[in-house]
Amino acid sequence: MALSPLTRMVNLAELQEYLDEMPANNPAGTVGEPGIAFANDQTSGLFRSADGSMGIAQGGKSVLNISPAGAIDISVVAAGLTTLIALSQRFAFLPLAQDLGAVGDGVTDASIALMNRAVTAAFLPPGTYLVNQSCTISMQLVFSPGAMLKIADGCTVTLSNVVDSGREQPIFAFGAARTGIVQIPNSFVSLGWFSIARDGSQDVGPVVNSLIASAPAQGRTIYVPDASRYLIATTIDIQGKPYITIRGEGRGERSNVDSSGVWVGGGSQFVLGPNVGIGITDSRPSGTFSRTSGLVLQDFSMSGYSGSAVVQTGISIQRDGDGLILDKLNLINFNGTGSGSCCVNIYAQDTAAIRDCWMAESTNCLAIGNCIETSVEGCQLGAQPTGVTINCSNGVRVLVSGCNIFPDGQVAVLWTNMQFSQISDCIISTRFTGAIVLYGCVACEISSFILRAPNDLSTSWTAGKSQWAATNYDPINRDELTGLIYLDGSSNDNVIRDGQVWSYMDATNATGLRIKSGASGNRVVNLKFAGSAAFVGSAEVVAIESGGAAGVTYLLDSCLSTQATVAGSVVTRYLAAS
Repeated sequence: MALSPLTRMVNLAELQEYLDEMPANNPAGTVGEPGIAFANDQTSGLFRSADGSMGIAQGGKSVLNISPAGAIDISVVAAGLTTLIALSQRFAFLPLAQDLGAVGDGVTDASIALMNRAVTAAFLPPGTYLVNQSCTISMQLVFSPGAMLKIADGCTVTLSNVVDSGREQPIFAFGAARTGIVQIPNSFVSLGWFSIARDGSQDVGPVVNSLIASAPAQGRTIYVPDASRYLIATTIDIQGKPYITIRGEGRGERSNVDSSGVWVGGGSQFVLGPNVGIGITDSRPSGTFSRTSGLVLQDFSMSGYSGSAVVQTGISIQRDGDGLILDKLNLINFNGTGSGSCCVNIYAQDTAAIRDCWMAESTNCLAIGNCIETSVEGCQLGAQPTGVTINCSNGVRVLVSGCNIFPDGQVAVLWTNMQFSQISDCIISTRFTGAIVLYGCVACEISSFILRAPNDLSTSWTAGKSQWAATNYDPINRDELTGLIYLDGSSNDNVIRDGQVWSYMDATNATGLRIKSGASGNRVVNLKFAGSAAFVGSAEVVAIESGGAAGVTYLLDSCLSTQATVAGSVVTRYLAAS
């Protein structure tokens, strides 16, 4: 027989040596005496020990060991580690859903398989696992990318253990009617889990309301993914649940003037449907008293529906509450039929904080009623000519600071029956007189402000109209004598100080500050009035109709004697003419 070129003759001694080293003939082999050697390294290779275990050695160290019972231990020699650790611990192996009988084809019911109480956790490979009955799943489900749990219409599925999944990964699917409900114990949930269209075509309200209703006692954070635009066709209701947070990944598009007309993504966004009155609410229950604590709405935008036939409000919190935070929100386009549309309307809140928000292109921007120790800080706001930018009433210790208030609201700041409250460090621009109005306010302060008043007649709703023909130009029929800052006769013991009032009104006797008859105890200190020649030449730059009977009004270091018209109990210290 001819020999192959790869064949060589061996003697009997060599053959016996190979046979002796085979594992079957060497049951007492050690790590240093491998049954099959690799290359010329006699301390690396496959081995079988006297106890029946098998493994792989590397450099005289066991890196893989399989016990007679089948347990697999492994060490990481490359990292300098030689301790053998059970493979089940190192990789946390879980049974697959298919091991339990779940098919994952989107058609076969996986309910029974996933209700297996003998299993504490299961891994779901890619596939759609239909749950066709209401049930409780006690095992923890770990979703691989592409794995989804489909809840049939009309079914409620309760997961006893927290969900393990990435925040952008869709893991829940629903039937055609989307009437299925899934309840999970997570304190953090992502809207990205729920297979809701992010282009504004599918109502997110029912899912969010279900997540709020099933929130654990310690509260819940609902995450709004980036580059999403969710439709609110059903009002989101906080339902009195404490410590709910709805948080996005940025506000995205700021204004209609920034847009090309087609939404192209960016930020976390909500848009109201045409017939929805409120985007997010915490409504006051009829006939009962309850409070909501710790509601946080943060880092997303919300838009009303352009041309809506109903009054629309973005956020309306009417239930008594404490610790409300509105942070980095963008609210625009709340201009439904009528004059009541508003970006934000809050009532009966203690220690609320509204900060770094943009509210604009809406009938009204911000309404605050019956609130205590509430602050509005660092916001940019501008209402429409039929509305009010900041409207506060019946509040105590309310602070508005560091805000930029721009046109076109008919009133920039309207305060009614406020006490011990302050407007400070704000820049206010307006096209109308009556920019800052106080009705029945006591012990309030307006300080460190710049007020820049009517000077623009170029827009479509003012073009060709007389600036001071009240019925022709001003949305609520005020004239130049109203006063850019106006205190009614029941506003007492207030302070207006350290501000600049710039006006370009061209009417004779245009008024910068008017305090009506009956008001008393007010102080006007260190104001600067400047602008057009007609304005600074007016004899009523400051008009104090009466100092009132209850207390003297002070007008100090704010205007020339020729710029003031005063009556009643008024103490004056005029500026010297230059």
